[in-house]
Amino acid sequence: AKVKAAVGAEKVEVLAETDGAKLVGLTYRHPFCEREGRVIGGEHVTLEDGTGLVHTAPGHGDEDWRVGRREGLAAYCPVRDDGTYDDTVPEWLRGMNIWDANPMVIRHLTESGHLVHHMQFNHSYPHDWRSKTPVIFRATEQWFIGVDRTMKNGETLRGLAKDAVEHKVRFVPEWGRNRMRGMIESRPDWCLSRQRAWGLPIPAFKLPDGSAFMTPASVRAVAEVIRQKGSDAGSPSHPPRCLRATTHRRIRRRPRDCRWRRSRSCSTSSTCGSRPAAAGTACCARAGRAFPPSCIWKAATSIAAGSS
Repeated sequence: AKVKAAVGAEKVEVLAETDGAKLVGLTYRHPFCEREGRVIGGEHVTLEDGTGLVHTAPGHGDEDWRVGRREGLAAYCPVRDDGTYDDTVPEWLRGMNIWDANPMVIRHLTESGHLVHHMQFNHSYPHDWRSKTPVIFRATEQWFIGVDRTMKNGETLRGLAKDAVEHKVRFVPEWGRNRMRGMIESRPDWCLSRQRAWGLPIPAFKLPDGSAFMTPASVRAVAEVIRQKGSDAGSPSHPPRCLRATTHRRIRRRPRDCRWRRSRSCSTSSTCGSRPAAAGTACCARAGRAFPPSCIWKAATSIAAGSS
């Protein structure tokens, strides 16, 4: 009845009735992209309004990402760091800001006969607390510490941290011990990267082929620069020159430290007036402040040139 009233329909013809469970597993064709989708079930979908069918985007929302992971769906994310669409979308959307693209998508669906009705209504939406602008949810690559991976000495980082909390750290006030103990015991692998422009950098660099470059030698080289010049050395006009010498013969290797790994998680990027922080793609990921993307590319290019 609500749908009938919203679209202004005088008469509705019921073609068929079925349970929602019987729709699960069916495939459908995307209205304007050359691909097929699959109907899945989700407990986060409500029945109070609409048809009970909603679009699922595992690359753009926490609940969608979780149900997508359960169903084996790819975390497709066609939105770039600056809030514009990449080249995987139809040509008429490429390079366009997502907010500017919304009216075009509505118009396209209406003209193709896929959209019966649309309306605007006020609802709560997360905003960045600094810039006061809407937040874009994006699934991006992040850096994690594998706290349960066995190290060379047979210990795990979680085990060492728990031992330190119990026997080696004095807490003031004492109740902080229980809080820290609970965090260490219950949390999964720790995410280090944050989409922000302050703090200490993750000492990794992005290569021209898109892969990440980080070795024990390069980490020590960056640490030495920060030791000498402070954390502000994370934003130099030129990459640390010491990297060229320490990484000359290691450029093709992957990171070897067994406690580090790359994974995917759902994160957010703010669309504030300034350029958004690079959203965790390998070397651009940051545990605070990191080398700006232009400097990262210069570093990777110069290192690669020196190794050829």
